[in-house]
Amino acid sequence: MRIHGVGGFVLYANDPEVLSGWYGRLLGVSFTRTSAQRFEGRIGKEDGPRLILEGTPDVLRQGSRDAAVMLLVDDLAALARRLEHRGIDLERDEEIDGERCLWIRDPEGRFITLEQAPVPREQTAVTETASPASSEAAAPTESSEAAAPTETKSGTPENTDEAPSDAVDVDDAPAAPAPAAEEAARSPEGDASLAEDGGEDDEREAPGSGADPAAEAQSNEEAADAEAPRSEVPPPPEHVGTPAPLIMSVRPNKLSSQNGGTVRILGANFAEGVAVRFGGTACEVRWLDSGLLEVDGPARAQGPCAIEVENPDGQVVAGAVLYEQGPTIARLLPVEGPPRGGTEVLVEGTGFEPGCVISFHGTRSPAVRYESATRVWFVTPAHDEGSMRGEVRLTNPDGLSSDAPEGFGYRLGNPRILGVSPDRGYLGGSKRITITGEDLESGCVGRIGGQVATLTWRGSHTVDLIVPPAAQPGPVDVEIENLDGQIARAQGAFTYELPPAPPKLIEVRPDRGYLAGGQEIHLLGDNFDEATVVRIGEIRVAPRLLSRNELVIETPARTAPGVVAIELVDGNGVSVRREDGFVYVERPAPRITGVTPRTGSLVGGTRVVVEGEHFAPGATVRIGAGVPSRIVVRSGTQIEILTPASREAGFVDVEISLPEAGVAVAKSAFRYEAAPPPVIESVAPNRGSVSGGTELSISGKGFIAGTQVLIGGKPAGRTKLVNATTIDATTPPGTDGQMVDVVVRNPDGKEAASKRAFQYDARYRG
Repeated sequence: MRIHGVGGFVLYANDPEVLSGWYGRLLGVSFTRTSAQRFEGRIGKEDGPRLILEGTPDVLRQGSRDAAVMLLVDDLAALARRLEHRGIDLERDEEIDGERCLWIRDPEGRFITLEQAPVPREQTAVTETASPASSEAAAPTESSEAAAPTETKSGTPENTDEAPSDAVDVDDAPAAPAPAAEEAARSPEGDASLAEDGGEDDEREAPGSGADPAAEAQSNEEAADAEAPRSEVPPPPEHVGTPAPLIMSVRPNKLSSQNGGTVRILGANFAEGVAVRFGGTACEVRWLDSGLLEVDGPARAQGPCAIEVENPDGQVVAGAVLYEQGPTIARLLPVEGPPRGGTEVLVEGTGFEPGCVISFHGTRSPAVRYESATRVWFVTPAHDEGSMRGEVRLTNPDGLSSDAPEGFGYRLGNPRILGVSPDRGYLGGSKRITITGEDLESGCVGRIGGQVATLTWRGSHTVDLIVPPAAQPGPVDVEIENLDGQIARAQGAFTYELPPAPPKLIEVRPDRGYLAGGQEIHLLGDNFDEATVVRIGEIRVAPRLLSRNELVIETPARTAPGVVAIELVDGNGVSVRREDGFVYVERPAPRITGVTPRTGSLVGGTRVVVEGEHFAPGATVRIGAGVPSRIVVRSGTQIEILTPASREAGFVDVEISLPEAGVAVAKSAFRYEAAPPPVIESVAPNRGSVSGGTELSISGKGFIAGTQVLIGGKPAGRTKLVNATTIDATTPPGTDGQMVDVVVRNPDGKEAASKRAFQYDARYRG
């Protein structure tokens, strides 16, 4: 027996009756109810593949089905109009690599992909239902071609095994799950129906003939059918609720070996979180919907490359893409132009082919002037919306491409003012301000409030202006006029103000501090500005202006306690002075009131909180004779430390000292406790490579931070303390057959040994 083609496609459905009506409108197919939950129809012609819609007792999840269909059609535009007329909505309509594609869904969420056939065909996968007259006229021709006898070597005529010339093309056939399609093709019922159709054709071809070879073949098939049990459509697979992913096509099917590129994978049942691998290498993937993925393929060596698409549930489908030597963009000249377009851009590189196209900013495809394999030209269109800078991609006729991700940018040709600093000044003028912007041309003129200002040009993005005097306070416009008459205007960008009143000091908060200085204090008052000068105790300090009512300063150091004056001087030289502005006092000695916890390990690393009074940044701490590895002054009453290691167990003092304040000591406030010796209970594995690098897991107890592992007297390559009962280590190199001890040694010198616990074996690889 030979398989002449696909017998049919099985789609499992929640409501096969509703689904049969929808596919009837789509394909022009008449369905016949063959059982309560089963409908059958023929695609294309009377002996075409069967489309079987079978009900399932299990409810199927919306949008994730056990099959997806892909059809090639002669006239995609005409089909789109027919779908609209028949009330079938389009999910998407877009061009992919220059070819138009339509996506629709059946009532239960299956994707149907419709593509324009690459070349005209005598019969496509989707056809309009022919009129009865035309069907009758075409039937004899199809019958005679399908059943035309041929001569065998013995001279006996027999039917040819070749498929009819108008059989459905593989590319045009709807996609379906392989198991379902094969079952439908292998089912005896499908073979019998084909045989019956063939018999009728033979009778029409040779009326009146006797027992001919076709009749004899039909008898043989009927006898075979009688012997073989007849089967129905197979039940839905167990995984029908979570179907495997399906790849229909990869666009483009070639990538550049130097640059890689982006491909679109069309198919079905792609779940969110899907992973894609090119030749085993994980790739960046963008899930657009369950039927479309966008993947960034890496650069690879030339040749075929396997693609794997894996859903989060572990189901995988394979595809392929071809890597070839593609074009490479080296540079663009120029890289900027005005938004009005019309800039001629030279693209230089290698591997350019006649007929190559340019994708500009991801959407536009300007006409290309091909000069050579290393030089092409294109003219930029006018900018309408979107990013001002974007990708330039060159694609050869074979689909291989190269891109310059930020290749060309639109640059505004008109002057713009982006900032004015400072943005205010006094009516008397003479203040220098800086204007930042774009396209500020050399020779431009600046105006403030309509008055021409002295201008210093520093570049196309920066100019300085000297503010002219004004009669009235208030905001005014700032203008920059280029030589071509184009004007950039910032409305109300500069404000004239009345000369300020002298500064007023109302309050100092806090009004006292320590001799060491470095304390931040706030001066509250009025009429403060950036020009205000501050002196405390006759020493000038740098103020930080928060507002016209508040300044922040840092106190300088002083040798003796006492009261000092604070003086404020404005920009015009007017000063105010408070004689009793600030009081310097001696810092009190720190005091320790508690240590928590009071015990810790000899190896150190215990987190301890010391509580007390008068703590300050810069405090030093000692635990016994050691200095903590970490000291953090949380507040004036709390310091946090990590204890250092100690050689002996027992009580030690805790000491805190501050410069110019003294020392606080808490006698016997902390006790170091001896740690128990470690114990090794097991070592796994017990043998490994002579080259080292075998990962060992050592189980036991009493393991602490800083523990050392020795294998055969040599330090382990890597040691990791997992917890107090587990250590991971890697073996050093050894000699074949050598059995060695494994030793765990804590920082306090206590150790545990497991005799002959590991053997080096040359049969193992590192």
